[in-house]
Amino acid sequence: MSTRHLYPLGKLYPDYGLAGLGLVLAVPCLSLEPGPYFGAILGGVVILCLVALGYTWNRQRTVVTLDADQVVVQAFDTKIIEWKDLTAINLAFFSRKGDKTDGWMQLTLEAGEKKVKIDSRIEDFIAIVRQTARAVGEKKLAINGLTRANLHALGIYIY
Repeated sequence: MSTRHLYPLGKLYPDYGLAGLGLVLAVPCLSLEPGPYFGAILGGVVILCLVALGYTWNRQRTVVTLDADQVVVQAFDTKIIEWKDLTAINLAFFSRKGDKTDGWMQLTLEAGEKKVKIDSRIEDFIAIVRQTARAVGEKKLAINGLTRANLHALGIYIY
């Protein structure tokens, strides 16, 4: 049985909002003919915001499909990692606050040169991590201490 996971639009609104706000503030300033240094900074902000919009749009289109044999991540391109080929995983926590009470996780799967990253804003992230942990346990892959601690924080243990 396969499962399908998407990034809910509601969870991407903050990313769209920040990129849009940057454009709304920077583009009018460019029309005021700023000096070369300030213009270069504003131009950089516009480019950064456009890249952020593109990244968020790609995330919105991303579909992650899991089954017993593989994980498929379809976005701008399609990446397939078969569980039997899995060589490494990393589960990282990124904190928004110094006290680590708020933030998100990012799961990175590697199979040789192939690498996919899935962040915790996706629907049923924990199911994806569980399936990954199952594959890691079956292959008896070594994982780093931070990944192990982050798995434990989710209630997932690999023996």
